[in-house]
Amino acid sequence: MLLRFGLKNYKSYKGFQNFSMISGNTKSYEDRLQKEKDFSVLKFSAIYGANGAGKTNIIDALQHMQLLVLNGVPPFILQIYYKLDKSEKKTPSYFETDLLIEENVYTYGFEYDSVNNKLLSEWLVKINGKKEKDIYTRDMVSGTFYCNEDYNKKSKGKMKIYLEDLKEEKSKLFLTFINSNKKSIVLENKELSDIYDWFDNSLSIAAPNSILTSGEYLFVEEKMNQLAALLKMFGTGIQSIGGIVVDNETAFQSIPSEVIDKVKADIQETKNGKKPKKASVLLRSDKSMWNIVMEHDEMTFKKICFYHDKNKEYPFSISDESSGTKRIIDLAEILLTDEKNKLFVIDELDRKLHPQLTCKFVQTFLEKAKCSNNQLIVTTHESRLLDFNILRRDEIWFSNKEDSGESKIYSLDDFNVRFDKKIDKAYLDGRYGGVPIFDTIFPSIEKCQE
Repeated sequence: MLLRFGLKNYKSYKGFQNFSMISGNTKSYEDRLQKEKDFSVLKFSAIYGANGAGKTNIIDALQHMQLLVLNGVPPFILQIYYKLDKSEKKTPSYFETDLLIEENVYTYGFEYDSVNNKLLSEWLVKINGKKEKDIYTRDMVSGTFYCNEDYNKKSKGKMKIYLEDLKEEKSKLFLTFINSNKKSIVLENKELSDIYDWFDNSLSIAAPNSILTSGEYLFVEEKMNQLAALLKMFGTGIQSIGGIVVDNETAFQSIPSEVIDKVKADIQETKNGKKPKKASVLLRSDKSMWNIVMEHDEMTFKKICFYHDKNKEYPFSISDESSGTKRIIDLAEILLTDEKNKLFVIDELDRKLHPQLTCKFVQTFLEKAKCSNNQLIVTTHESRLLDFNILRRDEIWFSNKEDSGESKIYSLDDFNVRFDKKIDKAYLDGRYGGVPIFDTIFPSIEKCQE
């Protein structure tokens, strides 16, 4: 689980900023907290702010950290530093996470020079109460490093050797290198794989136009029924979902040949040198959704259809559904997944959703959070969520851009707010910042009448 994300010198964020999922002093809805020995963890946070205030930049920073962990330094220069201060061009961008994994707390982070496109430092620390133990640290500028001897012994001295080999490597993180090339060390030091796997498998980030839900929900009948029930609950009119088998000739007329060739190549791709006997893929466009299965080199096509009548007499394609319905389908995995330890991060949750539907979506997640350790972080403009009957104070965050152009992020928990206060109105009135301030670009009516 994510406990904290810290960043510095990234886009509109200049100074060090902390976003925390550790609970504050609020006493409400404690049944949906993940309670540990010394602290409790939030499972939901909503970030508010005016357009251009820096909400999306927080999401982008976390995703940028994820991409550097998984792929290393990109082959092109990004220049993500804070550009309103020339001195920041020489200051590295800073990314750091505190993670709770199997009752253990780790701090993992690194510094990145986005002007010269190189990594400068990296660290992994295990935290036990107030005690910290460095697992490894690297300073790629000076070519120095530290390796905890306990972890080095577990790897029979190999961990220290690889840190030595990579001491001046500025294009790849040690965490990435070890998990990509030296699996034996990872097996001996499970923490190294746990941190990497969190970025690889537990963290799911979706931009406003991204599809988050995997094809799993449209392959397995039980999952398809769950998705249909969810869509029905949200008032879309959909009663059920099904797949209609379509002959190859008809399918080939609907799907471009180059797309079919690409799908066939992807399905037939060998895994560990073995060609799968049966494989499937979900193909989606704005017009239609297809479940394509290949078995013994034969392709079978099923068109995914949505039924608004109980007798399933009138199939609808995805192109017939509203933008809001498509948006729910895109995000359905957040509410339906059986996976654990997932963090879903959604930019503009309320995009294309009715205000009441946005609130219902969040309330449904919060209800599930009572018996799940999954987390959800969203950016939104939906002020109806600013209600103490829905959210805790520490679940509400604001991103605000100061007159200098620098963004700051802070929690409602930093304010002394009565629980009977109308916080949605106070927010829209500018009480907590994070709302737009408009300049007038037209002359006043009086001047026009002169």
